[in-house]
Amino acid sequence: MFFGFQVTFFLSAFEDLGFRPATLMDTFAEKVMSDPDSLNMKDIVVVLRVYSLLNHLPEGQDQQFLEALNSALTSYLPRIPNADLLRAVCGFCILGYLPQPALDQLLQDEVLHDLRTGDGQNVEQNEMMLRGVNLCLALDGHSEPGAPLLVEKRSSPPSSQFPDMRDVLLTLLGDASLFQPNVKLTHGYSIDFEILMDANRRKVVPSSETDQPTDSPSVQRLAVLCAPVSAFCLGSRHPRGRTAMKMRHLRLLGYHVVLVHYPEFQKLKKNEAVQFLKGEIFSSEEHLGSD
Repeated sequence: MFFGFQVTFFLSAFEDLGFRPATLMDTFAEKVMSDPDSLNMKDIVVVLRVYSLLNHLPEGQDQQFLEALNSALTSYLPRIPNADLLRAVCGFCILGYLPQPALDQLLQDEVLHDLRTGDGQNVEQNEMMLRGVNLCLALDGHSEPGAPLLVEKRSSPPSSQFPDMRDVLLTLLGDASLFQPNVKLTHGYSIDFEILMDANRRKVVPSSETDQPTDSPSVQRLAVLCAPVSAFCLGSRHPRGRTAMKMRHLRLLGYHVVLVHYPEFQKLKKNEAVQFLKGEIFSSEEHLGSD
């Protein structure tokens, strides 16, 4: 439909700017849910790219919207190009939805071979998207939260990374041994600062004092992420798609996630920064809100 063409054109332009027009996106989502068959194959790929990269789903209707898009995509599977199939599946995965018929087709040996050996310009990008899909299959496909977590810590974490944050954490916690910078997870994710706490997030637990397994219910792992401006939608604290996916996966791995808009954090006075982190870290002083 012409309305759909107009909106997808404007949504693509907004996505390029990192701007999330929530009201327009909700209105268009209503149109999609009422008539998913009106979308052509190109529309579906564009809608999935824009909604996933801007990390937007209609509130209270996220599953209905994703199922409508999945239904529309499934009807095109017999004739969709492999590159568009990968882009569509990747968009679904960023949003935390696994489109089974499309996944089954994407994971066929001949399709994967074509994506990895086809147009030389796109092979590297295809590999990056395939890694993202594989990560989502491993984590979002897990039946229970708190999946087993393997952590690999650098032997000599660079103390100069995010020095403002490190200084504020030191002031707040009183001991550098109570937080670990630059933690690497075997799933490919990294955490700028990790803090171990009791299950109620009221007391910090020194890592040297806990021999508990990483998924122990008596230990709450907290991940502090220092995010650049590019991690957020334009003019907001709403995380963009890849950042939101990382936060979702860290939660599935058992972390409580604190997302910090680092450029804004750097503008705070020292006492303001300490109070801000205190509210984010300790549940008794909870002050969450990254939108």
